[in-house]
Amino acid sequence: MGRFVFNCKKFAIIYWTTLTIVMTIGVFIYVLNDKKLAEMIQEIFPNISSDEVNVNIIDLNTLVLITANIFLLSSIFVSSLGLFGAMKENFSLSLLYLVLIIMDFIPKFIFAIMEKLFLIPILVYLFIIIIMVSFVIDLRRMNNGNNSISSLA
Repeated sequence: MGRFVFNCKKFAIIYWTTLTIVMTIGVFIYVLNDKKLAEMIQEIFPNISSDEVNVNIIDLNTLVLITANIFLLSSIFVSSLGLFGAMKENFSLSLLYLVLIIMDFIPKFIFAIMEKLFLIPILVYLFIIIIMVSFVIDLRRMNNGNNSISSLA
């Protein structure tokens, strides 16, 4: 029973991180192909005028593109840590991924509480964190023991 539960956690993490990477790549492609990001930002925030900031639309579009790509690439990197940590059953990578998703979860949780929005995604994220904590604890037990999963039952 112990190995089955461990594998369920492992494949849940692999599925979650793979889904996150695929969705992030989709957003990445959308951002690369969208040429009107700066115009959309100026429509949302009309207070920002190119005269005040001394920036034209092309520069603002480039800045938005670079900033979005940095965030998207860092998201892919973090998800890859979790994916490889689960696939290889590596304690260090899995622990690092856990710490990073907890650090990512805290501001999202605070924002969800303040705005009373996004409660279902926050619950899903919390569920993934619980699975990840349990997976890391199981890996720790395996590393401290004789590398067998029988101690998890």
